[in-house]
Amino acid sequence: MRLLLTCILEQNGMLTHVWDLVQQLKPHGYDVHLAVMKTEKPFMETAKLRDPQLTASVMTAVTQIPCQFYETTAELDSLVKHWNIGLIHAQSFLTFSSACRVSQMRRIPLVLTVHGVLKQIRPYVGALNHAVRIIAVGPAQARSLEAVSPGKVRIIANGVDTERFQPPGADSGSDGPLRLLWFGRTAGRMTAGAKALDQAIPLLTKKGMDLEAKVLGEAAGVTFRNMEVVGWRPNPIPWLQWSQVAAGHGRSLREAMACGNAGILLAANHGGLVTKEWFGKGAISLDAFPEYRWPEADPETIAKELECLNRDRGRLHRLRTEAREIAEQHFDVRKMVGKTLNLYREAVSAAAD
Repeated sequence: MRLLLTCILEQNGMLTHVWDLVQQLKPHGYDVHLAVMKTEKPFMETAKLRDPQLTASVMTAVTQIPCQFYETTAELDSLVKHWNIGLIHAQSFLTFSSACRVSQMRRIPLVLTVHGVLKQIRPYVGALNHAVRIIAVGPAQARSLEAVSPGKVRIIANGVDTERFQPPGADSGSDGPLRLLWFGRTAGRMTAGAKALDQAIPLLTKKGMDLEAKVLGEAAGVTFRNMEVVGWRPNPIPWLQWSQVAAGHGRSLREAMACGNAGILLAANHGGLVTKEWFGKGAISLDAFPEYRWPEADPETIAKELECLNRDRGRLHRLRTEAREIAEQHFDVRKMVGKTLNLYREAVSAAAD
């Protein structure tokens, strides 16, 4: 079947997710095509790929499949007709409207993925109601779709390519400074955890703790005074393999844990250290959106957490090993793709009824 993915060009987890689908679906008999919507929305400017070299490196991932930019619904419709598309999967809410209209005109099944929590659902109600299936990447995203028929919503967490994101090798972390990384892209209320983490650092160094702390990514509006800011990197793996403990949420935290970091769930709120026991309770979404009501991100609490890990390096080693095992068992992209393939089959069958 010829599948069309629609998205916008941003440097974020959604784009990584699209690349994963592009690479993983083809062996399963899907002829994947990509339509990238051009957008100049002012509120997107901080996340846009402005560096031409960076844009080129990102686009390299899809040079093996048909890929075109579009601006209007008519242009998207022309691509769908030219490529003889049989299923449309819209990944960005900015493409929902155009994908929905083309789906209606061409009578092609439509699948949507909701990556974020929709604060205002009204602009997307038409597309959400028309779609035959909707993927929510976590429970909070699913709850934001209460106005939509629950029968069409499936929770499928974003996966991580555990063959690419791997631990560095033999590194027990038994001595030397504790290597800490905050990893992600956040803005607004979601930066609270990054601020608290930065404020926790001097509480530890005043006690004489040997600590190296870096920021990989961007917490919009936050001035880090106690951590080295690396910024965003197209390939985060060298930093993820450098660190021993990583704080963040969502895809960033999953990628860090796949690289063997003890994971701390930290964004709008503070979920604490991620352990195997979480998953026995069915917790599959490593997100710290306000909707999950985790405790407030408090510098003193975070400092105590890090101090305990530094003091007990044996426990730190076990948590790092466990983090990799969690990633393999629960985050692997191939498992995510398997669930997505089942959903595609459901969508095609439902559309045929």
